[in-house]
Amino acid sequence: AAAARADQGWTCGDGTVLPSEKVNDWYCDCADGTDEPGTPACLNGSFKCPTEEAFLPKTIASWKVLDGVCDCCDGADEAMDPPAGWGPRSKTSCPDTCAEQRAEVEKNRHEKALNLLQGIAKRRKMSHEGSTERMEMETIFNDVDRYHVSIDVFS
Repeated sequence: AAAARADQGWTCGDGTVLPSEKVNDWYCDCADGTDEPGTPACLNGSFKCPTEEAFLPKTIASWKVLDGVCDCCDGADEAMDPPAGWGPRSKTSCPDTCAEQRAEVEKNRHEKALNLLQGIAKRRKMSHEGSTERMEMETIFNDVDRYHVSIDVFS
């Protein structure tokens, strides 16, 4: 995977090192497209939706940027201004649905945590009930064993 390196530029997936100013410059310099995570310049690259990192990371194919479809919750994939020669800015106006998506993610996380806690409590209860039942059964078996012993003595 590509990685930014301080003072040394950007390293492409194949090891090619580029100057930092070549990253997101609307020109695909790396063969794997990793130098353009914020533009649709590389058809084989990917675009990271910037506002979703904190609660639900989302990466889309670069070819989905400026395609008229709102893929990022804030519409960042349709809101950029391409340089001259790239064609017009997308005419798609994307509503900002990040707050709703964040609330849904948090609701789902809360529900999963609640289900987990309820499952743990149920398991503990069943384990306790099983232990209690086992002790009762052991008492019954011990009583039966004593009963057999007393029968053997009187026979």
